[in-house]
Amino acid sequence: MRTIMIIILLISPVQTAIGGWDSVEEEKLFRFANSLFKEGEYRAALAEYKRLIFLYPKGDRVDEARYRIGACYQNLELYHNAIAAY
Repeated sequence: MRTIMIIILLISPVQTAIGGWDSVEEEKLFRFANSLFKEGEYRAALAEYKRLIFLYPKGDRVDEARYRIGACYQNLELYHNAIAAY
């Protein structure tokens, strides 16, 4: 029993660190997609926002990424896709 408790205590910080790492990577990807969007690279930004949603479906930036997908489609004049995304 004592061995199990020690293992659990050792694993807990690792799980926390991994969870924190995911949010850092999600933020980097979101900023990268935003930089592409600001440069007018809407197709590339669209791909990165979709990748963010795929990799981090429960992430903090998913709602913003979905909104930005709509904005990308709008700027690409793909209005039906934009409406569906919004």
